Amino acid sequence: MYLISEDDVIHIHDQALNPGELQGLAGDKSLSGALSRVELRLACGLIKDAFDLGATCAVVYIHRARVQRWKQANGLSMCCSGQG
Repeated sequence: MYLISEDDVIHIHDQALNPGELQGLAGDKSLSGALSRVELRLACGLIKDAFDLGATCAVVYIHRARVQRWKQANGLSMCCSGQG
């Protein structure tokens, strides 16, 4: 399995943006953290192929959407910032 580097991700991201959209990195180095988590899961044998990686991402996105919906339903979306 080929792993892409931070520079690859930044290049792909910047090329996919529409004119006027924000380019660059988050100041907290979250990109390197996200890529290192994938590398760790590969090293531990938790991800064997692209399908495992896709399934992991889907679970994370579903979880984030549920948390966001819960925050909105409980009136917390304005006072609680973060990535949920």
